[in-house]
Parts: sequence; C-alpha cells; structure tokens
Amino acid sequence: MTLPPLQPIPNLERLLLPDETVIYTARLHPLFGWQFLFAAIAFTLLGWWLKPLWFAALILAWVYYLPFKNFEMAITTQRILLRQGRFQIGLMAFEGGQLREWVVHQTLLQTTFHAGTVILKMVDQTLAEKNRTMRMIELNGIWHPLTLIEALETLQREGV
Repeated sequence: MTLPPLQPIPNLERLLLPDETVIYTARLHPLFGWQFLFAAIAFTLLGWWLKPLWFAALILAWVYYLPFKNFEMAITTQRILLRQGRFQIGLMAFEGGQLREWVVHQTLLQTTFHAGTVILKMVDQTLAEKNRTMRMIELNGIWHPLTLIEALETLQREGV
C-alpha cells in the first residue's frame, strides 16, 4: 500500500509518545463546506453593486476556511489522534484496538473527486469490563477516505 505524503499536524505532534510514529495523516477535501465558499463568491460578485456584501463575503470565506485550519487526524503506530471543529475544537485519542466497525459513504460526485464521509465505531472501555459503550465518530468531507480506511486496517492488523 502506497500512502500519500504526510501532512503537517502541529497541534497533534506534541501529543506523540516517544516510541510512536505517524503512519497516515488525513485532511479535508477542498470541497468540504462548498456552500460557504459558493456564498462567499456570490456575495463578492454582488458586492460590486452593494458594498456591505463584501464584509459578508469575508465572513463566509472565514467560516469556510476554519475547518481546514482546525482539522488534524493522525493514525500512528499505537493510536488514532483526532482534532476537529469549526467553532469548538474537540481533541480525541483512541487506542488502535478499539476500532470495531467503519463505514464509508460516497455519492457519485464524491467518488469522482475522491471525497467522502467516514463513520468509525469505537469502543469506549471504562474500568469495569461490563460498561463498554460504542462511540460513533463521523468524519465528513475526508479526502481519499478509502486510503484512510486502508491505514486504519493496517493499524488493526498490526494489533498495536
């Protein structure tokens, strides 16, 4: 399996353990949040006639850009690290052995542009073995979702 080059993950690098190596980094597809981008372009064009719309276009462009700045996902030799959010940022870490199920959703257009939604079902395990709960993580607009799944399968196979 040939993985694409690793993307920078400045906020997650500090959390890596000394013997932990990054296998794969995921990123959002440029068309993620296309509605905000389209609205920003439309408001910019309309701004030629109504100047205050340029300010609205600037805000919409900023809302479009935020998820790209705040999304980092790394699959390491030991766990999955995830940082995501638009206005509130969540940071999560899961041991590789906790992944139980995954689903990839792609429309025809997303398949053409190598984008999709990945749903991961992870097991949250508390101190008591009986209190296991499933946590579902939905990653919308992931670029090359099948490559992400291949990296997760590699992590599962190695049993790290």
